[in-house]
Amino acid sequence: MVASQMFVDAMQNFNSFMSKRVIDSPTFALWDSYMSMVECLLQFVRATREGNWNLYLASLHSMLPWFFAYDRTNYAIYAPFYLLEMQNLVTSHPEIHQQMLAGGFVVQRQTRHGFAQTDMDQTIEQTVNRDLKVKAG
Repeated sequence: MVASQMFVDAMQNFNSFMSKRVIDSPTFALWDSYMSMVECLLQFVRATREGNWNLYLASLHSMLPWFFAYDRTNYAIYAPFYLLEMQNLVTSHPEIHQQMLAGGFVVQRQTRHGFAQTDMDQTIEQTVNRDLKVKAG
């Protein structure tokens, strides 16, 4: 963490400004909310593309309140259970946890480009399911 007192003061001033503006302006609150959601999404995409398991879990955790806020019922019900199961892999299935830490939850279909890993289910959609679809119908 940054230990500079100047940085700490700047962050406190920024957070104070943000808190005041969110209360004073509904438009500011809307955009602040929007930016928070986009930040969650970008964090999740980065975690997937890099195969970073800990960031993946942290970003999923930061998405949970949005599932409830926007009435995404299935995500709101099942995501907390999924997150808890994945966090407990350390004790319940340590060998699988090691696989996940090594990036075993994503697929890298080519080696030319970095930052191009995708989730398993998305890879299946892009490969197997695409091949099973019939043209014109």
